[in-house]
Amino acid sequence: MDGRDQGKAINSFGVGPFSHSMKAKTKPLPPDPPHLECVVFSYQSLKLKWGEGPSRALIPNPTQFNLQMEDRFGRFVTVYNGPCHTYKVQRLSESTTYRFLRIQAYNNAGEGAFSEVCAFTTTKSPPAHLKAPKAIQLEENTFEITWEPLQPMKGDSIVYILQLAAGREFDQVYKGPEPWFRLLATQTNCEYRVRICAGRQCHDLPGCPELYGPYSPSTVFCCQRREPGPTAALAGTELAQSGKRLREERAIAIALLCGFALVAILFAVVIQYFVIK
Repeated sequence: MDGRDQGKAINSFGVGPFSHSMKAKTKPLPPDPPHLECVVFSYQSLKLKWGEGPSRALIPNPTQFNLQMEDRFGRFVTVYNGPCHTYKVQRLSESTTYRFLRIQAYNNAGEGAFSEVCAFTTTKSPPAHLKAPKAIQLEENTFEITWEPLQPMKGDSIVYILQLAAGREFDQVYKGPEPWFRLLATQTNCEYRVRICAGRQCHDLPGCPELYGPYSPSTVFCCQRREPGPTAALAGTELAQSGKRLREERAIAIALLCGFALVAILFAVVIQYFVIK
């Protein structure tokens, strides 16, 4: 505020003339606290924004801001002090409401008042990144796909989505709580790819939305027609040889039996001949 002042002296002899006018200016009021808002919510951070202006100071002697946060002992501590209009509060807990953020602006005129305490809530964290699934061939065109199971997250159950690709595009072939799936491969001598992701079923939110993590790396496998192995061929050879030996032994036994019978008949004829004589 601008103003002009004049003064004069008074004593017993009378009143003197006014002095020359003097121009004076009062200091401006300290700045009001800006409006504090959260522009990006995450499960472990909150990005805050206040006022209007660039994220970095581009003018000399800009207005400074003092952002404070309450610690576990109920004391407000400064987490940011500077001219920027944004700040990211990190290392927070998931699905937690923080009711203790306030901001203050100050400049050459002095420190302004703090804003009202604001409350912001972090989101829930998605499930962890899964390792690539495993594919085991059970039969000629049947595979068992398995992956590492996850534990429930703070009471929220876990569901899995399995995708299969025989070309470029992935298609969903399974969605459920089990950490395995039996896959029927319809094409032989074809290369398949499978990948898996986990989802968190948020039971405490309206509509029970599902929060999914990233997909795992792909596992590549090929559906091939199974050929008889060397063990099976060896077993067949041994079985054939065993049957041949059995037939030979039977033939020898029959020949011996016939020989004994012929000798017995000859002995009987000879004995009868001598008895008659």
